Order: sequence, then C-alpha cells, then structure tokens
Amino acid sequence: SRRQRQMCIRDRFISMAIIAKNLGPESFGKIQYVFSIHYLLQIMELISHPSIVKQMLLENKYTHNIIMGSSFFINAFMAVTILMTSSIIAYFLYDDKYLLTIFIAAQIGLLARSFNNVSFYFDSVLESKKTSTSQFLGNFISNTSRVIAIFFTHNLIIQSLLFSLQFFVTSLANIIYYSKSPHAINIKTWKIDKKLVKHILRLSTPLLFTALASVIFFKIDIIMLEHLVSTRAVGIYSVAVKLSEPWFFFSGAIITSFFP
Repeated sequence: SRRQRQMCIRDRFISMAIIAKNLGPESFGKIQYVFSIHYLLQIMELISHPSIVKQMLLENKYTHNIIMGSSFFINAFMAVTILMTSSIIAYFLYDDKYLLTIFIAAQIGLLARSFNNVSFYFDSVLESKKTSTSQFLGNFISNTSRVIAIFFTHNLIIQSLLFSLQFFVTSLANIIYYSKSPHAINIKTWKIDKKLVKHILRLSTPLLFTALASVIFFKIDIIMLEHLVSTRAVGIYSVAVKLSEPWFFFSGAIITSFFP
C-alpha cells in the first residue's frame, strides 16, 4: 500500500512534467485552474463523511445493505447536484465555451465517485490494500493515457476526460473487489433509509467544514492567480508547487500507519 502510494506520486509527478512541457504555461495553467476547481467541488462529497460511514459499518446498528445504500444515495445525489450547479454557474461565468467544455469534462468524474462508500467498507474490515490498489490502477491508467495523448493532440478537453477516467477506473476496480468479497452484499440489494440519510448528514456536516477549510488552503492559490494575474502565471506556479507536494506523502504515511 505504501509502495503503491509512492509509485502514484512518482507517476503523477513525471506525467505532470511531460504534460506541462508539451502544453506550455498558458494551456497548462488553464487545465490546472479547472482541476483546482474540481478538487474544491469534490470536497462536498464529504457530506457523507468516510469516518461516519466506517463507524456505522463497525457498530452494526444498521444492516450493511442499508448503510451502503444510504451512503451511496447521498454521494450520487451530491455528485449530480454539484455537476449541474457548477456547470450552470460556469456557463454564465465564462465567455470562453472551450473552457466551459473543459470544466464539465473534468467534473464528470464526480459521478463515478458515488461508489466511494465501497472503499469505506474495505477500510472498516481492514482490507485497505484493495482500495490502494484500485487508486493505483486509476492513477496509473489516467496518467499514462494523458501522457500518450499529449504527443498526438494538445486538446484540453481530451486531457480533462482522461483526468476523469481515473475515478471511473478506481470505482470499477473497487466494485469488482467488493463483488468478490465474502462478507459483501450484492449492490442490487442496497436500500435507502431516510432516517439514516438524515443522521449521516447531521453527523458529517461539521467534518465537512473542516475538510473544506483544508482544501481551500491547498487549492485557492491557483484560483486566485487565475483571476488576479494570468493563466500563464498559473501554469508556471503549478509546476513549481508540484515540487513540494510529494513531501506531504511522508506525514500522511506516518499517520496512516500509526492511526489504527
């Protein structure tokens, strides 16, 4: 698991360097700006917070299929709402329809992340290696395909679609692992409980604001640069700041190892 994370960081850094070199500061800045907005919107998924769902799976106060069904419903509803709302706002905010298409293509991956509750299940039964493997596959396939595509076309819409591909691959791998798990239940039997949905939302809201503050801290600089300076400045800054990101792996690895 730790080795896979190291490989993900390495592959992401190498692919970023190749893509940045081929696209140039202007185009790379544009795509990084769109991806930064994606990560800000993605945090809204935590309205069904992983810690809350994992705790419920461990406590067994509710049946497995009800917990999974209710958390999936919240994730799917939020993904569709975020995608529709952000697309409408972007339509009126951006005069450049090309940028709008890039933006929508990058947000499609939110739909696939509706199945994030499957990874919560694996964490609750101490099988997080399956989740790590799924994430590794998603990142590797997405980054590799983006690098290959950049040598044939500089179309940013294709880059955004391939960026979203990682979430679909990760979710598909998780679902396959889940279907083969001896303790799992068929996805078709998942059920939605309105009371549990409200309970999850009530417990997750304070944690959502905490996570939102953290993501804003990491991503707001790129968005500010786009509006205060230029897209070219975003491209140059994004390459520079990527050099510091791998160091966060070490603190994350220590926390993950000792937390259980």
